[in-house]
Amino acid sequence: MMLGIAPYFVKQIVEYQVMTPGWFELSNGEISDFYYEFGRFSDGKALDAVGFSFLSAAKEYQLPYDIVYGTAYKGILIAMAMSTFAWNRDFFARGRSHIPWCVERKEVKSRNESGVLIGANITGKKILLVDDVGISFESLRKSVKIIQDYDVKSLSILIGVNRGPHTQVEGIPVHQIVTHAEVLELRRRFE
Repeated sequence: MMLGIAPYFVKQIVEYQVMTPGWFELSNGEISDFYYEFGRFSDGKALDAVGFSFLSAAKEYQLPYDIVYGTAYKGILIAMAMSTFAWNRDFFARGRSHIPWCVERKEVKSRNESGVLIGANITGKKILLVDDVGISFESLRKSVKIIQDYDVKSLSILIGVNRGPHTQVEGIPVHQIVTHAEVLELRRRFE
């Protein structure tokens, strides 16, 4: 079943030219004629749309969370966009304006904000793990392993676009705003 937010999200993908045509080898070794580059959501309006889309999808799925956790690198912009959108819009005027974020680094640091995480403490919290595109789910697997070291209360996963056949990571269901097939179907409306 396609989410209600899916057409809006695909419209943003088209508007910001996030789906790049070309000849690309994906992380799972497959060759594709499209690549998703979430870095093209590169201004305030675009980040607002990303925050709205992911918050709306989390709400449609009724995913429980205290903290939004972003994978390195693209999950970082998603987590921060969600937190900022919620604060600026009082999360659809229903009083949930404070959504803390936590993001992971690619490398562990030993000084200042040391460790692999930056942001809110996730210990004992309900976590919503976010990422841009799922293909092989390797970045999600890495994040799940990091998160499980923090004795969290629960863990949900939400990605923007699911390109692969996978539907779970380490036994945890992966929810998506859209599948790649849905993007191909819906984008014709907005081109």
